[in-house]
Amino acid sequence: MSLRTRRAMGLLTAVAIFASACGTPFSPTLVPSQGASAAPSATPAEARSADFRFAVDGEPTYFSPSSNDLPTSWVNRLIYTGLYRVNDKGDVVPDLATAMPEVSADGLIFTIRMRTDAKWHDGSPVTSADAKFTFDLAMSPKCSFNPTTCSTWGDNVGSVEAPSPDTLVITMKNKYAPIYIFGLTQWLVPKAATEASYAKFVAGSGPVDAAAVKALAGRISTAQGDTACAGATPPDTCSTSFYRVDMEAILTSAGVTLPEQSRFVGEDGKTDTAAYSDDVRGLLTDLNTTLQAGETDKLAAAYRLLDINLNPVGTGAYKFVRYTPGQSVELARFDDYYLFKPGPTKVLILVMKDAAAASEALLSGKIDWQPEITSSAALTALEANPKIKLSEYADLSYVYMGFNVRPGHVFSDVVARRAFAMCIDHAATVQAAAEGNAVPVNGNVQPGSYFYDPSIPDYRLDVAGARMLLESNGYTLRDGVYEKDGKNLKADLYVRRDRPQRVQFAQLAKGQVAKCGIDITVKESDDATILVPLLSYPNNFDIYLGGWDDLTDPEDSTFFGCKHVTSKDNPHDNNFTGYCDPKLDELQKAAAQELDRAKRKEILARVQLYLHDNGPYYFVWADLGHKGYSANVATNGELGPIDYTSFYDWWNLDSWIVKP
Repeated sequence: MSLRTRRAMGLLTAVAIFASACGTPFSPTLVPSQGASAAPSATPAEARSADFRFAVDGEPTYFSPSSNDLPTSWVNRLIYTGLYRVNDKGDVVPDLATAMPEVSADGLIFTIRMRTDAKWHDGSPVTSADAKFTFDLAMSPKCSFNPTTCSTWGDNVGSVEAPSPDTLVITMKNKYAPIYIFGLTQWLVPKAATEASYAKFVAGSGPVDAAAVKALAGRISTAQGDTACAGATPPDTCSTSFYRVDMEAILTSAGVTLPEQSRFVGEDGKTDTAAYSDDVRGLLTDLNTTLQAGETDKLAAAYRLLDINLNPVGTGAYKFVRYTPGQSVELARFDDYYLFKPGPTKVLILVMKDAAAASEALLSGKIDWQPEITSSAALTALEANPKIKLSEYADLSYVYMGFNVRPGHVFSDVVARRAFAMCIDHAATVQAAAEGNAVPVNGNVQPGSYFYDPSIPDYRLDVAGARMLLESNGYTLRDGVYEKDGKNLKADLYVRRDRPQRVQFAQLAKGQVAKCGIDITVKESDDATILVPLLSYPNNFDIYLGGWDDLTDPEDSTFFGCKHVTSKDNPHDNNFTGYCDPKLDELQKAAAQELDRAKRKEILARVQLYLHDNGPYYFVWADLGHKGYSANVATNGELGPIDYTSFYDWWNLDSWIVKP
């Protein structure tokens, strides 16, 4: 997940999940299912298509389940498929599976039948062994897929068996309602091709000195954990760039491919050395973890280091061709796709970090689809063009300010966080920043969800009350800024520079909290090259204005749970704020294991209130989402038309065509 979360069709998704989890009949509209000898059924007239072009707003990261960002997910959706997918109604429906799972009476054993006609892009057959291999990697303590996938499988699944090539048996540790949406929709990876990539890595890393790798990783971690790094003039040793040459040398000796520096270009057109060095440090961390791991977990730990991330092998409608940093990703049609023969011969995904430039590209015909329109001015221009179609949908995401609550950070004190929230005119600032295209939110479950609790209190502007709260808890006003124990309420607020509405909110909030004696500096930054590394351990930030996507169930313990706090051993997890509260952990655990929908809603209401009052986030808004399409974009009819009213319009992206 990029760093945002969607709950677009929360009610319908929950119905699908709970009907299945409780073992009651489930009969969604299934995607086309064929026997092993059946031929693709695309209609020739509908299959004719020009090349398909669309834009993403950041550099891709990993072309694999290790990706944790939205730009890469758009690419990977065309390369990979899973046992199940989510349709435009928010229902979980079969994909590589032939039907919904057969679930035991106790809700703990899932038996899944798989298609026998699917192939990997290298021509080999897809079997249950590949599914077991994928899920075993996800269950490993050293899992390096995206954090939600790792926690879903590792925390809740006991074992996965493949008794025959088309049968998979999953045994749960405990009942877990979100397994359908978070676990069974996971993209599969090829067992043989991944093991071959790992063998190449092992051969190349043979000469590396494991002790030297561990020593370098430890030296960097120790230096950056020094209190001097939080000072006004931190020493050079606090910067990851200080260790760049040493890291490059040791990674090269291990046969690890270094990231291309052209991925890390700043606004001035020059390489952002700090961002590049942070990415290199991530590779060093992965290498150290791999070398220290036990034999059974080494492949899982090394996964992000494998060259299969650069040349992926999937089961999707399109095969990977090339990635040119700063420019584009190119995919080619996979004629042996198991559902039908895709239409476009080529898909070109352009990297366009400027949202306005992407909208202009759609207007000019340079691209056929813009997955996210964030500018009101661009939306108005697109609405006026008869050659453009627009979707509008309830986007059950949320934007938030996340505070680093680790000891020593400015907002580790909940009193400071509560005062901060009292200093902002919430609803008015949201409307001003989002220009009417968002709804203010006060918690982690959005109004469109069945689980939403409308009794969660609104944030209330009360500058005098905020000052009184701070002063009654030991804060003293000095030179216009409150301080306590020698620590000023002064912090940098990081925000994606290509999100103008978020930038505007940050700037408006800066002026308002200043009236409460809180000094904020807004840092407009690039997502993939600065923010993603910054939100990984050691998490050298105080406030981040971001959002969460693609969570269609309110189980979000990976954002707030104690076991998901980022650390030296777990640098890329989702709880980058460092928040840990055993009481909240127990509430979230109870909600996840409750299969009775009404009872689960009651527990989740308590979660929402607890996070509102005590958590590490100031919740900001939920978007009213829009996507833009060339009028020539349609589908081949196999999976129905494009649903312009659904967040999940992309559910049948593999069937889209561009009329010549």
